[in-house]
Amino acid sequence: MYVTPWAAPACALAALFLLLSLRRRGQRPGALAMAAGCVVPVLLLAQLAALYWVYEPDPAGGQDCSGLTRAAARY
Repeated sequence: MYVTPWAAPACALAALFLLLSLRRRGQRPGALAMAAGCVVPVLLLAQLAALYWVYEPDPAGGQDCSGLTRAAARY
């Protein structure tokens, strides 16, 4: 639950870093690498949204997994 939202942006940033390092060496990346370079920033935004969702506070205001407050759970 916690590893995937952190690993996905790390992999996306690593892919962009590799693409940029290929271009700095003077090697021309292929068409697939260039397409991935255009798609990765969009996917990175989705991955950062998933990372936010993992740490987002409970919208029900609960203090446990059920979303109920402890006072309401007693009744």
